[in-house]
Amino acid sequence: MDRAAILAQPALSPPDGVVPNFENPPNMNTLANGVLIAGIILASFSILFRLHSWVFVLTSLRGRLEGGKSDTLALSLLIFSSKKIRKHADQNEKSS
Repeated sequence: MDRAAILAQPALSPPDGVVPNFENPPNMNTLANGVLIAGIILASFSILFRLHSWVFVLTSLRGRLEGGKSDTLALSLLIFSSKKIRKHADQNEKSS
C-alpha cells in the first residue's frame, strides 16, 4: 500500500457504542470563550484600579516609578490577550 492510502484509513475502530462524528465534533468553545471574557473583564478592572491609584493616590515620584514596570507588563498582556480573543472569534465565525 502506498503512504496516502494508509494515512486515509482510520487508525483504530471506535469503541463499542461510540459513533464517531468527524464533521462536527463536540467541543467546549462556549465555555472557553466565557472564561476568557470573564478573565479579560477582571484584568481590565484590576488594571483600571491600579492606574487610578498610580495617578491619583501615589504622590511621590519614586512610588510611581517603582510600580511602572509591572503596570506596563500587565497592560501589554491585556492587549495581547484581547487580540488573541478577537482572532479566535474571527476564526470561529469563518468556520460556522
